[in-house]
Amino acid sequence: MKQSVSHYVMPDEKEEATAELVHRLGLDGIENRIDPSANGWGPYDYNLYELSSEQQAKIQSLPKTLEEALDALERDHDYLTKNGVFPERLIQIWLERKRKESRTISQIPHPAEFGAYYDL
Repeated sequence: MKQSVSHYVMPDEKEEATAELVHRLGLDGIENRIDPSANGWGPYDYNLYELSSEQQAKIQSLPKTLEEALDALERDHDYLTKNGVFPERLIQIWLERKRKESRTISQIPHPAEFGAYYDL
């Protein structure tokens, strides 16, 4: 009997890390029996804009900014460090770099700001 092994090769390390991250997120959800519907994350079979204010308040949203996403990752990243998949130091370095990027980007005017405020 012949056995074959298949191996998927990612083009670069960044994509490989992203794939591993998604894999860890999925495992975390399975291991902790996280139910998206019970947490207000969907799926939804109705128009969300037609909900009452009370019903809309029950829906949890994703972070709206990079800073909010980084804060959420900083609070909850045990699933990434489990079994040594991602070292704690790597996550801290990544958070520092992304916060620096966010500060830099926030100091650069958006093209819409030029049109609204600098166009005489």
